[in-house]
Amino acid sequence: MDISSISSSSARALQNARTDESEEARASRKTGAARAETAGKAGDALELQAKASEAQELTAARKALREIDTLDDARRAEIAAKIQSGFYSQPDTIEQVAGAMADALQSKKTD
Repeated sequence: MDISSISSSSARALQNARTDESEEARASRKTGAARAETAGKAGDALELQAKASEAQELTAARKALREIDTLDDARRAEIAAKIQSGFYSQPDTIEQVAGAMADALQSKKTD
């Protein structure tokens, strides 16, 4: 191949074309990267928003459960009297209460 016939203007035109193409490629890569970054941030924001909403719902549900009063006044007074008398400090009672708690926890695991 004979390159002596390539004039300086042809070489300059070729170099300019390469430079223009490189600038276009760089601009395209930057635009594509910016779009991908923006899309990633939007997806992350949606995921965080969903998790925050879920956390708020769980907090509200826990609060509602704490506010439910399942003991009537008579039962509450009976338990208070047993605590005062030391009923729940007796070894047999401790064993019964612990067993009932273990059974309740075990049944929740299988549900």
